[in-house]
Amino acid sequence: MNEYVQKKLADVGIKVDFDVVEWNAMINMWRAGAKAEIGKGANGINFTYFIQDPFTAFIRHLDSKLVAPNGTNWGYYQQPEMDALFEKARTTFDAAAQDEVLRQVHEKIVDEALFLFVTHDVNPRALSSKVTGFVQAQNWFQDFSPITMK
Repeated sequence: MNEYVQKKLADVGIKVDFDVVEWNAMINMWRAGAKAEIGKGANGINFTYFIQDPFTAFIRHLDSKLVAPNGTNWGYYQQPEMDALFEKARTTFDAAAQDEVLRQVHEKIVDEALFLFVTHDVNPRALSSKVTGFVQAQNWFQDFSPITMK
């Protein structure tokens, strides 16, 4: 996946070099922040992470209070407008109003190009009632041979 992203970025003139490290070393680099010696002067980090809720998707990566050693805002992003949106998301309890605040957070992330989102879906799901024979594997290997379409 890294090589694919590297090639696609090169196609638009962005040169990327990777310093591949062991997973636990990556976690230590992420938690230490961009200014730490362990990061070896990197200006980006390729860290796979789940985004199941607003905190893990947005806040932990961008809240100015969560820079190292207080959290995992790796790049030391500090923007009062974003912090205000996070505070509003934390204190808004109407679901529709909270969705609107989180939409603004997401829009700001996209507009400022703060992350390069890449999905490498290793857990396919069959969602159509026309699909038969699909059995979700309980591991990383998925057998597609018994699948048919009605």
